[in-house]
Amino acid sequence: MAHLFIGTLKGVAFEWFMKFSAGSTKTWADLEKLFLAHFFEDDIEISVPTLLAIKQKKRESIKTFVERVQSMALCCLSSMTQSTLVETCCDSLQTSLFAQMEVAECHTWKQLVLQGEQAEEIVSRVRAEEKDSKLKPDKST
Repeated sequence: MAHLFIGTLKGVAFEWFMKFSAGSTKTWADLEKLFLAHFFEDDIEISVPTLLAIKQKKRESIKTFVERVQSMALCCLSSMTQSTLVETCCDSLQTSLFAQMEVAECHTWKQLVLQGEQAEEIVSRVRAEEKDSKLKPDKST
């Protein structure tokens, strides 16, 4: 039964499971208890306003931010569709990333992460070029 369960894990849940060393959980009951304690600890319920107020932290990668939103969305008793959650997440990105992505349409978490990672790369290159230009003396004078 545990093998079937493992096959259904994706994203943060799969990453959580992969941190276990081989043989660290002996029974299905152990695995179930650990899973519920990690993902449903204290039955935390996230309200829709709380979910809508999430903002990407400074220096937080797009992938980490999306995983954080996904985890919080699991605790939200809302009928928001995945597409709406992705759109909400996109609207909560850091301004520099959002500006790079505003023409890209993202309807899935995977699309959002891929587009976001491309935007992060562009923003990183622009910042590096700006830093280099400040360090080099101006030859026009």
